[in-house]
Amino acid sequence: MEIMHDLAKEIGIRLRNIRQIAAGGQGLTSDEFGLLLEETGERIRNYETGRTLLNVKLLIKLYDIGYNPIYILKGEGSIFADNEQGKLIKDNIFKSEHREIAEVKLFVAAAGEIKPKR
Repeated sequence: MEIMHDLAKEIGIRLRNIRQIAAGGQGLTSDEFGLLLEETGERIRNYETGRTLLNVKLLIKLYDIGYNPIYILKGEGSIFADNEQGKLIKDNIFKSEHREIAEVKLFVAAAGEIKPKR
């Protein structure tokens, strides 16, 4: 049971990373992100804290709007989906006035996935 709880927390952190770079890098509140995903803000907060594990429907929705489900589940690969929406989001973030903030958030998201060797 502890493994599933840890996994839910890790997935939640990656979901929060996505929320924080949404809207061209400026980020969204959990309520705003919930509206985008047809979820409640409370449910988004539950996902982000690991209280609730993401469902397949939400993963598909995240992919459809441009985010990589493999990144979300395993922390591997690009945060952006390899589809038209993912390319648009990536381009918009790096062209936006919030580019520097988004770059820092992306770096922090990637750094959080680096595991030190023991």
